[in-house]
Amino acid sequence: MTTYTLERSARASGVAAVVVSFAGILAAVASAPWFSWTANDLSDLGVAGGLTAGLFNYSLVAAGVLALPFAWWLAATATSRFGVLTAAGFAVTGACMAGVGLFPSDTDLHYPVAVGTYLGLTYTLALDASDAAVAGSARRALAGIWGALGHVTMWLVWGVVGFAAGVSGLALPEVGGSLLLAAWVVATARGRSQASGRRAGGNPER
Repeated sequence: MTTYTLERSARASGVAAVVVSFAGILAAVASAPWFSWTANDLSDLGVAGGLTAGLFNYSLVAAGVLALPFAWWLAATATSRFGVLTAAGFAVTGACMAGVGLFPSDTDLHYPVAVGTYLGLTYTLALDASDAAVAGSARRALAGIWGALGHVTMWLVWGVVGFAAGVSGLALPEVGGSLLLAAWVVATARGRSQASGRRAGGNPER
């Protein structure tokens, strides 16, 4: 396997992680007619038992595992220390995501891995923005900073007005964070791949 093929496979694993996680979550929701986007946490699906719990928990474990090769690719293609730190942040995020599936909400370890997932996302976006700033990519830097701020804002809004608005569950800010992560993974996979191709002069056997 050439370096090009290895990196391409690792890059694709990040996109696969996004697809697997969302497919599992949506399938779990579809199998749980009691689930409410405003009254439940996504993690409630993981303790529902039967098919619902299996779909939710196993998809998160699989997505977390698939995220790790993508983290390696981020590190391998990094051009600054901030890029390496971004890879580390994403690896922690992926590991914590798998932890949410391994440790459902009725276990002691669930809370730390759930918090780690969303903190990891915030720091990954901020670190990637720092990497972009060092590289002189203002557009990517702004996207990362506003993505991180947007994620924090989602939780602040939920904490301040959620209950007053009838949103007692965490599902909405949780899925908002998941969408941010998915958008970042897809954009990074595409953008950094194009940049690597330009640096390599289009030679697949570099």
